[in-house]
Amino acid sequence: MNKSFFVTVLTFLCSAGVHAAALKISPVSIELAQSQQSSSLTIANDSNEKTNLQIRVFKWQQKGNEESYISTNDVVVSPPALSLNGQQSYNLRVVRVNETAIEKEESYRIWIDELPTVVDSRTIGQGINVVLRTSLPLFITNPKSIREAKAQLLHQDGKSIIEVNNIGGRFIQLTSLKLIDETTKQSYPIEINTLNGYVLNGNVKTYPLNEKFNYIATHKYTIQANINGKDISY
Repeated sequence: MNKSFFVTVLTFLCSAGVHAAALKISPVSIELAQSQQSSSLTIANDSNEKTNLQIRVFKWQQKGNEESYISTNDVVVSPPALSLNGQQSYNLRVVRVNETAIEKEESYRIWIDELPTVVDSRTIGQGINVVLRTSLPLFITNPKSIREAKAQLLHQDGKSIIEVNNIGGRFIQLTSLKLIDETTKQSYPIEINTLNGYVLNGNVKTYPLNEKFNYIATHKYTIQANINGKDISY
């Protein structure tokens, strides 16, 4: 994915002098074939202020709608910390240390933490404060794995949800999801963002429909989704 991510956030921590820089990060998502050992990641500081960064990699797991991040040494970023002056950029290396062959895709998250440049003595010993955290997805892929997903409408105990089941060997990314009542021609969109839109391989996620939707058993329903850039109907 050859795109840049630009973010400007002002978050005050510890003192009024602590703020986040304007960071441009490219690419916004990394996919490494299992035969590849490394990739690059560029971070640019578009502000005029110096910023201190800490970069870490975590194993990314999902169980239903719950996310978990586990420390790992299978993939590392070099260097793991750096200081960027204003209007400066740096190319980092993302290196796959564990080169064991994989059957299904492995998922990780790269955390880029911007640390305060001003230290409040009252917080010493209380851990590291983070001004801004950016999280980027990283996938180690098996070229033989395919993407395949199923979606269905479920109604139980007066509640309606759309269940999305990733039955393939690679992640899927929803960018839109809605239910169409073919009988009344009404549409019920579900809010999808960069956090809830990912469904990792083997996982099942549920998306509740809003209170405006009234399930009627005799009606015909269609689920429309955009998955990894493709429009799909179920």
